[in-house]
Amino acid sequence: MPFAKKHWGIDASANEVIITSGAQQALHIASRILTDPGDTIAIADAAYLLAMQTFQISHARMLTIASDEEGIIPDALEQHLKQQRIKALYVVSNNANPTGITLSLERRRRLIVLADLYDFIIIEDDPYCALRFDGQVLPSIYTLASQMGLGQRVLFLGSFSTTFIPSLRLGVLIAKDPLYQAAVIMKQYLDINSSCLSQKALEQYLNSGRIDAQINRLRHTYHQRCSALTKAIDEHLSDHLTYHLPDGGVFLWARLKQSINALELLPYAIKEKLIFIPGATFYTNKPCFSTLRFCYSSVPADQMEEAMLRLGRALKQYMADHF
Repeated sequence: MPFAKKHWGIDASANEVIITSGAQQALHIASRILTDPGDTIAIADAAYLLAMQTFQISHARMLTIASDEEGIIPDALEQHLKQQRIKALYVVSNNANPTGITLSLERRRRLIVLADLYDFIIIEDDPYCALRFDGQVLPSIYTLASQMGLGQRVLFLGSFSTTFIPSLRLGVLIAKDPLYQAAVIMKQYLDINSSCLSQKALEQYLNSGRIDAQINRLRHTYHQRCSALTKAIDEHLSDHLTYHLPDGGVFLWARLKQSINALELLPYAIKEKLIFIPGATFYTNKPCFSTLRFCYSSVPADQMEEAMLRLGRALKQYMADHF
C-alpha cells in the first residue's frame, strides 16, 4: 500500500489492511474486538469525544492518564498498570484531537514496551499524520513496534477523510494476526464491505498521483491559518489566553486565564457570531473548564484577526457580567 508507506510510514502487506467505512468504523471495530463489557481502556485526560462515546457504547470502562506537552505520560500510565489491568490504550499519535499534541518518539517506544510488559494493545489513531506542517515526521507506533518485533501489540487506524473527500467515508485498519483476523470477521458482521464505488474513486485518485499535491496544499493552507490564529491571539488576547502551538493538524488547544469558564463564555461568543468547543467536553472526569478548542481548518487566514477581536468583545462582556 504505497500511500500508507509514504504518508503514514507503514510498510503493510495486503493481509494486514482492512478498508473501513471511515476511521470511525475502524475505531468501532477495534473497540468491539478488544473489549468485553467492564474491561478497561486507558485514554489521555483530554481525548477525542467520539472515541469516548465508542468505548461507552461497548460498555468499557475508561481510565484517564495524565498528559503534557509530549502526550500521554508513560510513568503515569505505569502507576495505574501496577494496580489494575487494562485491555487497551487509545492514543492519537499526531496532532491529537482536541489538544493538537504530537506524542514524542521516546514515549512511543516506552508505550510499546509497557504494552508488552503489561499485556495490552495500543490503538493508534492517526488521522492527521499527513497534515504535519512543521518539524520532523515521526515513525508511527505501529512501525516502531514492528521493528521491535512487537507489531502484534498495535492496531493502527488511518483516515482518508482528512486528505481526500470526507463524504466518501473511507478509512483503514492495519493489524497483524490474530488481531487482523478478528477485525475481518467484525467488519463482515458490521457491513460486509465498504462502498466499492468510493473505493474505486479513491483508487483512481491515488493512482493519478494528484494526492501529493493535495496534501501539500492542505499543509500549506493549515500552516497559514494556524499561524494567523496564533498571531491574532498574541496581538489581541495574550492577557486572556495561553495555547499549545501544534506542528500540524487542524486544532489549537487553548486555556483561559483568570479562571474563566469556557462553557459560560460560549454564549457570549455566539452572540458575536463566533464558535469554539469548550474543553470540558473532552474529559471523562475532572474536566478543566478553562480550556477550549479552536478548529482552524475552514476559516481563511485573513479572517482570524476578526475572529479573535470578536472573542475579545465576548470576553469583555463576560467579565463585566461576572467580575
